Amino acid sequence: MLRGAYLILAGTVIALPLTPEGLADGPWWPAPAVTGTSSGERYHAVEPRLADIIERREKAWKAAAAQDYDRLQHRSARLNRLLDSAIGVLVEGEATRARRQIRDLEDDLRTQTGELARLRTALVNAPASGCADSGGSLVQDVKCALMPDARTSLQADIRAVERRVAELRAERTRLLSDLTGSLQALGIALPASDLEALLVLVSADRLIDTYAAYRSLAQVNAALIRAAEAADGDIEVLKRYYGFHVVLVEICLHLHEAFLEEIEGKWLPRLAVLRSEAEAAGQQARRLLAREDAPELRARLSANVDANGLSIQAADLYAEHLRDQARTATERWAGLYRRHQVALNTYRTVALQGDVLSVMRQSNRGFAELVRLELPPLRDFESTALRDAVAELSERLRLSKL
Repeated sequence: MLRGAYLILAGTVIALPLTPEGLADGPWWPAPAVTGTSSGERYHAVEPRLADIIERREKAWKAAAAQDYDRLQHRSARLNRLLDSAIGVLVEGEATRARRQIRDLEDDLRTQTGELARLRTALVNAPASGCADSGGSLVQDVKCALMPDARTSLQADIRAVERRVAELRAERTRLLSDLTGSLQALGIALPASDLEALLVLVSADRLIDTYAAYRSLAQVNAALIRAAEAADGDIEVLKRYYGFHVVLVEICLHLHEAFLEEIEGKWLPRLAVLRSEAEAAGQQARRLLAREDAPELRARLSANVDANGLSIQAADLYAEHLRDQARTATERWAGLYRRHQVALNTYRTVALQGDVLSVMRQSNRGFAELVRLELPPLRDFESTALRDAVAELSERLRLSKL
């Protein structure tokens, strides 16, 4: 059950993680089929997946070496897919849908702004329009209306794309308002400026998905306890429900492991490559500047030195942010792992003594303190230029390959 900001599983208190954050390379988890968001609806949607995981895990749980736990890299691909499938159900909700809509809209907006820049460049290089100097001749006006020249056509295209860009920006503002409300329902209260700063980062989707998943885990946990209480003492049914508790703990661990693997194996290496490229370009610009005399070339090289310096500063800020997130996630994983060992030991114990329901009910008692769920602090951007540089790095990170 959910008490304050804790998820209580297997008679232990699991603090909801603060930092595992979203992928930006498209949907993180397989598309779920959830028609409602109540605890009962969420439970019924995820129950078949939990049952599949138990089927693959129960033998290992009962083994002599049941205290052992394989991390994501050492588990079977099949089991990882099952865990991902369960999470796909858990993350689905208003916040994740709003984020997907914003991401799709931003892709469209980038396409339209790129097209606008192309049209404006073409307009600069287009020949002068004869229609503009028609002098009011009826024949010429009709001709221009029926067969506009290149410059007139470009101007019309630019106006059309500008209208589309304005529409997309207005729609994005509306979706941001929807996302703000959905995040508040998950316990994330962010002013508009902080939400914009969060969405710049490649980790935004991970963060939103994780909060959504853990809220859903709390709903499923509450539904499990109600179902166990209604089992009327049937030990096999009760054991199965307690097994679902253990699966939920392993889903918690999987969330952290997927985040850490992405940060350490994907984003940080890619960011290091981009930083090295900026450093090399900056060094070359300084060498060229040292022997250049032409004022206009010196001005261009000086601007290049500054731009590469800003990119390096943004990359360092970005890397430190990601390392902070990874450090916190590692600490959270260690705490969850200890709780997993307790949950697994309890599963083996109750399988012998048959006192499953009493153990599950213990999750409603014994609190010493509650710690509220908070967002990890966002590192401030010192300037708009630095924020824009971080945003550009995010786009390059999404597109880059090692």
